[in-house]
Amino acid sequence: MNSSLSSKIKWIGSPCNNDNFDLCRQLFSPEVARKARCFHRQIPGFNMSPLLALPNLSQMLGVSGIWVKDESLRLQLNSFKVLGGSYAVYKYLKKRLGRDKEDLSYAELTSQEVMQKLGRLTFATATDGNHGRGIAWAAQKMGHDCVVYVHAETSKPRIEAIRSYGATVKIIQGNYDDAVRQIALDAEKNG
Repeated sequence: MNSSLSSKIKWIGSPCNNDNFDLCRQLFSPEVARKARCFHRQIPGFNMSPLLALPNLSQMLGVSGIWVKDESLRLQLNSFKVLGGSYAVYKYLKKRLGRDKEDLSYAELTSQEVMQKLGRLTFATATDGNHGRGIAWAAQKMGHDCVVYVHAETSKPRIEAIRSYGATVKIIQGNYDDAVRQIALDAEKNG
């Protein structure tokens, strides 16, 4: 490793938080990952994100390899947070249908029959950008509405990207935490 670079790098391990370990293991088990992957593979246009090698950076840092997952191509969203949000929407819809113990196909979730059972729902979230775009995209793909709360400093391109998926964007004065507080108040008020 480059000696001037090595003196500037500090490697920090992330110790396991024993208080949350069991909950994290339950929420993000290999079984949950398998189910999420199975659902996402059904979405039209889904492809695995490519891994890009960074051999020059690897060499500079003295490690055997660094790979970057390029999420910019994921479902043509140019966003990296679509999968978590879309899986959360999927799980909510299953629960709302009373079928949370079953695997439902993407085709079934977007069917007229399911739409008639559920009606048009509204999903809401607070975001700085990418997560909101992912929720707006998922709601649109599954035939539902979306309201996304952003703080006043959110960039116009991020806001327009969210709106491009049919979401209503509410701009909240303050920061991200203020947007989170406002969505919680509005959710309670609107049921």
